[in-house]
Parts: sequence; structure tokens; C-alpha cells
Amino acid sequence: MAPSVLSSGLRELYAGLQARDISCEDLCRFYLERIEKYGMRDALNCVMAVNPKALDEARDLDRRGPEGLPLYGLGVLLKDNIDVKGLATTAGSVALKDNIADADAPFVRTLRESGAVILGKTNMTEFANFLTEGMPGGFSSLGGQVVNAYDKNHTPSGSSSGSAVAMSARLCSFAVGTDTSFSVVACATDNGVVGFKPAVGTISTEGVIPITSLLDEIGFFTRDMADMRFVAEQLAIIPVSVSAGPRCSSLPSETDKTRNVSLRKSLAVWTVNREYVSEAQLGRYEMLFDRLKADGWSLTTQPGRNTFKLQEIGLRRFSMELRAYLENRKGSATGRITPEAILDTYRKDPEKLAPYGIKFLEKSLEYEHDAENARAIESIRAEMDQEHKRLIEELSDFDCCVMTGPTCIMHFAGLTSLSIPFTVAENGLPRSVILFGTDMRKLLAVGEEIERHGDTIPMPGTLQCSNRSFL
Repeated sequence: MAPSVLSSGLRELYAGLQARDISCEDLCRFYLERIEKYGMRDALNCVMAVNPKALDEARDLDRRGPEGLPLYGLGVLLKDNIDVKGLATTAGSVALKDNIADADAPFVRTLRESGAVILGKTNMTEFANFLTEGMPGGFSSLGGQVVNAYDKNHTPSGSSSGSAVAMSARLCSFAVGTDTSFSVVACATDNGVVGFKPAVGTISTEGVIPITSLLDEIGFFTRDMADMRFVAEQLAIIPVSVSAGPRCSSLPSETDKTRNVSLRKSLAVWTVNREYVSEAQLGRYEMLFDRLKADGWSLTTQPGRNTFKLQEIGLRRFSMELRAYLENRKGSATGRITPEAILDTYRKDPEKLAPYGIKFLEKSLEYEHDAENARAIESIRAEMDQEHKRLIEELSDFDCCVMTGPTCIMHFAGLTSLSIPFTVAENGLPRSVILFGTDMRKLLAVGEEIERHGDTIPMPGTLQCSNRSFL
């Protein structure tokens, strides 16, 4: 019997595809129908563009068969700052609406070579929320406003908003975003899904519209931790268990929770900036911590710290890295695209195209032409390296760290982070906890433990229809 798509984990769905109980074409068609119903502008507005070749690609996979393809037939949506050949890469900007990619980003090639079907591109906060201050999460001049699937009046967060909402609404097998500082993990917290940012440098960000390659990383959204582990292992982002071998197709048991990872069952709990967190959310953290302690976990409270240099390093590198990305691209109507040309586009009609301003882009261009910019960048890079070493030392006695107040220090240091929904608030919205650490395998293993000690997270109530089963 073939699995029902909405109720099946990726291991079960993948097994059904391998066994030909489900065809790649039928799965692709299921997602495309769901995208048309829920993903477009008159609904959640989380999908920017659909890949017109998706069904053809799925049919090709059916003819080829699953052998050697660790993501065979699974449907993926990607944030619209990642190059997909033949589709526009816009970062949500009207200035880049004609920026058609002539080649896949290396990571997209990896997805295709692994057998995934590219369903399309997701809406996002414009320029990954680095155009200006005060822009709502999920808003862009080209795409409009992404809608939270649980509550249209609640933020979808930013900047990988469309990918997070698409996963929340089950419009794909898994979704891809990018994270410079909370663009994956924060989006996950507001949309009831798991969000995972690997350590910076794990995945190539070539072919991704940047903020800065020093901080940018590709990340993932899945419905739960089992699916996240599946994606991470099948893409060889983390090693699989010894018995399973690399890029497993034998689908090891989901009950093997730690997958040969030795956990201390010890967590650091950072309290920096807790005054910015509601009493209700702090109470939810304590509920989770009590459950963990009852199962033998130790939690050590530490003050922690923040940094204000992350935004500065982004500003100092944004326009120069954007220029490098655009260097060999042509706009069909505007000729060669440059950061200056993008700025001019906004300035022609600022009330319509840049209602929240263009402060960051303007400031970054100023920095780019500042004679002291290179020296300032090197100074901040040295601080990043120092912070990385300091955190490795500080967290050496813990499996990972739990963030109970806002801090971006882990992103500044290039560490891996993870967001896991663990309960539901009184208003029906899922609530999550964010972890960060130095070991991606341990982080995922701790995430599985937190999920196990948490409550059941329902998918958005209005989207639980169309639970099509291929029988």
C-alpha cells in the first residue's frame, strides 16, 4: 500500500517511490496542485514561481529509476535568491525580475544529481532582509507579503519566509532557504516546522544572491526531526551511522535516535537578553527543561553574550559581494545590472518600490568606496575567528547550547543552529526552541530528544485536506 503524502515521513515516502508504489510524476503533480491551491498570491503567497519543467523532470526520473539517487522523486522548493537554470533569481526585488539564471547553483546541481525534483522558487523578505531596517518579514517589492499559514495576522518571519510557510503548508517534501542570521531558524519558529542551518562553509553558496559569504549558509525546512535527519544524511551534510553506509538507500530505523552519537545529556542555557522574551514563552522553556531533567538531562545556566558586529560586517561586504554575483549577468531590459542600477530602480518610485527605505544598500555602497573598508573588514573577521574559538572552548563540556534570549553570536561565529517546535501556545500558534553548537550530528541528536519530550505539533488547520493517497 502506498503512503498518504501529508501523513508520511520522508523515509516512508522515499521508500514508496523506490518501490514504485508512487510515481515521481504523481507526487510532483500532487505538490503542484497543492501549490496552485495554497501557495500563490490569492492564498499564502509563499511561492514566487513554479518550475514549468517540473513534471517533465519527474517523468524522466520515473523512466530512469531510483538506483543511486538518494532523494529520488522528492519535490523541493527553493528560496528565490538561489539560481535555478531558466528561472529568474530575484531576491524579491523588482530590480531583478529579469535576472534569469543561465546555470544552476552548485547546490541545485547536487539536488538534481540526487534525484530531487525542483518544484519552483519561494517568496522571501527582499534581499534577505538586508535592504533596509523595519521591513516586515516576508515582504518584497516583487512578491508582496507572505502569509503565515497558522494565522494570517501573525508574522511569517524573515527572510526565508516563503520556504518556511511552504513547508508548514506541506507544499513540498522539504524546502530550502538561506541563513545569514536567523533567516532559517527564526522562520521555522513562527511556522511550526524544523529549521536547520549547517555550519558556515558546509554547503557552497555560489549562485546565491549574497549578503556576505562570511556568514551566509544554505539551510533546510522539514516537518519534523526525522525528516531533517533524512535530508542531512542523504545529502551527506552529516555522516550516517556506520552500519548504513554513506548516502543511505537502506533507510535505517527512525528509532535509532542518536545514530552512533554519544551525548553527554548536558545543555548550556544562555540567558542573555531574556528580558526581551515574554513570560509565557519563558514558562514554556521551563516546562521543556523540567521534562528533560526528569529524563536525566543536566542544564547549566550561563549568561551568554551578543555582538553588534554582525550587521556591520554585512554592510561592509553586501554591495561588493552583490556586485560580484551580478557581474556576468544581463538584465533583458536594463543591460548590465549593478548595485547602483538596483538603487536607481528603487529611487524612481520609492513609495511603491521601497516603502520601507533602502538604507542598508545605500550604506553598503558608501562602505564599498571607503578607503578604510578593507581594514575594518579584516578587523571584524579576526573577531569572528576569536569568537569561533571561544565558543568551541566554552561549549566543549556540553552537547549544545539553548538560546532563551535573542543573540546572534552563533551566526557571527559561523556555528550550526537548529529550531524545533515543542509546544503550542494558547492562541494555537506553535512555539519553538533554538539550539546552537559546534557539532552538527550532536545538534540533530539533541533536536530529536527535544522533539521527543515536546508536544504534538499540528499542521495548519485549514490545510489538512487533499490528503491524497496513491492506492
